[in-house]
Amino acid sequence: MSRPKPKTGARNPPAPPAEGLLERAHALHRAGNVRDAAPLYMQFLATEPEHPVALHLLGQASCDLGDVATGIALMRRAVARRPDYPEAHNNLGVQLGSLGRFDEAIASYRTATRCRGKLLAPLINLSALLLARGEVAEALALARNAADRDPASTDALRAHGLALRVAGQRDAARRAFSQLVQRRPTSPDAANDLGLAEYDLGRIDAAKACYERALELAPQHGAALHNLGKLAHEAGCAAEAEALFARSVASSSDGVDARLSLARLHREQGQLAEAEAQLREVVRRRAASADGWTALGDVLRLQRRDDEAESAYRSALEASPGHPTALAELGALAFAHGDVATAVERLRAAVDRAPDSVSARSALALALGADPSTTPETLIAVVGAYESMHTRSPAPAALERAPLGSPPRRLRVGYVAADLRARGAASFVAPLLAAHDRAVVETFVYADARESGDATTRLSPLCDRWRDTSGEDDRAVAAKIRADAVDVLVDLSGFAPEHRLGVFLDRSAATQVSWLGGAGASALTVMHCRISDPCMDPEEGDVARVLRLPVVARCWSGPDAAPDAGPVPSRTAGHVTFGSFEAPSAHGVGVMAAWAKVLQAVPGSRLLLASEAYASAATRAGVASVWATHGIDAARLELVAPSDDSATVLACHRRIDVVLDPFPCNGATTVCEALWMGVPVITLTGASHGARVGTSLLRAAGLPELAAPDVDSYVARAVALAVDEERRAALRASLRDTVRASRLGDTQSFARAFEAALLRAHGRES
Repeated sequence: MSRPKPKTGARNPPAPPAEGLLERAHALHRAGNVRDAAPLYMQFLATEPEHPVALHLLGQASCDLGDVATGIALMRRAVARRPDYPEAHNNLGVQLGSLGRFDEAIASYRTATRCRGKLLAPLINLSALLLARGEVAEALALARNAADRDPASTDALRAHGLALRVAGQRDAARRAFSQLVQRRPTSPDAANDLGLAEYDLGRIDAAKACYERALELAPQHGAALHNLGKLAHEAGCAAEAEALFARSVASSSDGVDARLSLARLHREQGQLAEAEAQLREVVRRRAASADGWTALGDVLRLQRRDDEAESAYRSALEASPGHPTALAELGALAFAHGDVATAVERLRAAVDRAPDSVSARSALALALGADPSTTPETLIAVVGAYESMHTRSPAPAALERAPLGSPPRRLRVGYVAADLRARGAASFVAPLLAAHDRAVVETFVYADARESGDATTRLSPLCDRWRDTSGEDDRAVAAKIRADAVDVLVDLSGFAPEHRLGVFLDRSAATQVSWLGGAGASALTVMHCRISDPCMDPEEGDVARVLRLPVVARCWSGPDAAPDAGPVPSRTAGHVTFGSFEAPSAHGVGVMAAWAKVLQAVPGSRLLLASEAYASAATRAGVASVWATHGIDAARLELVAPSDDSATVLACHRRIDVVLDPFPCNGATTVCEALWMGVPVITLTGASHGARVGTSLLRAAGLPELAAPDVDSYVARAVALAVDEERRAALRASLRDTVRASRLGDTQSFARAFEAALLRAHGRES
């Protein structure tokens, strides 16, 4: 929706006959001859320096000639001389708004509305600015006031329609825009506005007809071209959408809205350089575009340019203080860089500013899950608030637990993840899919194939049905799942970025379970249970909605192309190297304090931290600064940002002697990768589900002695391994075979236990 151009008031009250010079100047100005009018205004002011009408008109002329600063100064003099001058206050607001000084513009419009007279322009302009700031109730009241004052005013009618639309009163907005089209049948703007109202009501064909009518009236109407492009984009016609967006850019005065859509399209297609170019042009043309700055920050983050991304998000906040999306993105950035407390603070602020932001509440749930101070009650409350924002239709009758028949048909199991890259969920899903008994279960995987990359090639042959969900919203994915008649739906992501929990909130299957994504997602009421094990969720703990496998809740078979473990690194490096492959968000104050004790107890030892976040120079500097407060010099740290492919990460293990598992949120993939590469892992057994993942994996691998019951034992066991080179050498040579022979590597037994658990969850004992 394009913001209406601000309306100017009458230039001035009619000039008295005695003021013929001012009258001639004004006549020239009205005729568009501003350059000849300006000297006459100045000549008049030479005799009457503080004449408010002349000051106002010269101010307008100065702005028309491009000298906005002088124009604003003259208008301020005019209203100082005549405070009850609505036209001058209104036009001052117009010029202030053109500079992005919206608070001052709003103040000027408010003053104009309080002046004597019935000037509509300040009501309309104030309504438009308040709409842009999200102050919808007052904006709607102002627009309604303008329409009531002058029912014949089409400007007021349009303002009322725009406010009704933003307020969600869709039928009323459509009626207003229909009246506008009747009054302005040859107006392309009116036709386009009606198209937007039709679109809001889901009348896509009617909307398209309106946009096409606007183009009949004005073939280069930028907004109509943009809106037709959005329809093409939504229909999956990327080439047509791109062409329409490009035409809109060429046809518009600044093309900002179309450039934003073009950038979004480029981003979806992985054309990040092209998206960045469009967004940089957006913020060059409209420096106050908070949406432009935020979108630019997102594209920069995708290019691992986090320092520049943070600067872009901060520019968004400068343009629009308290902008909720920018706050949320800064919170997500802080979380990725290990500053969990700041992340929680920013995300809470984003939720306060935009309580209906699903993405901000989701990111807050993720950050709280990594904050040691978070209580279960707090997390449940945040997850509950997130869930309450979703409108769910009643579960269709077809989703009732259908009997499996006699003889029983196969249980249809769907695995859902927005991102199944090779590292992460895919490393645990692949061995399970490969080991499933196809006579018992029929498997479906719903994943974004574009984001999953190489994992698609690895996983798709292992399931019965591979469903590419690239570019589809949650409702579309839910429709696919229902069409497949899935019995049990398994979440693999939890609240991780780009999750698919909306599919579960839409109740896509009769039985829905959480696995791999942590305990947060299992707090959703639409989840029947989470898959766990006796170590991660002991019987004596919180047993609500937990389905325990007999031994371990994950299995591991290792990457096919893993390099060999190599020699013990300390023998060639001359010092012991500890390591971690977790994101900085896992390295809280308690973790750093414990690791510092380990380093201090092992003279000459080093710490290698590997994460994509360390591509940021600011993050590296910040991390080094924090470590210095723990007495660890930067020379003992190595911060690397390997690519996220398995081969690169696994090869990095050949430089590490001992992996230190963070707490209270343990690693999972990182623990298994280390063991596969012959590197022992020290973990701390905590009290919560996420704090016992490492212990569960190590016990299943036959290495319970590497799990410490408290911090002192954690430090002692890490130090003991560091000084015992012979033991590390033996582990390096044997750990891969140990994992293969262990319960962690027994994929067949795991698959049978997993299948039995799903059958129990679905209400049929195996």
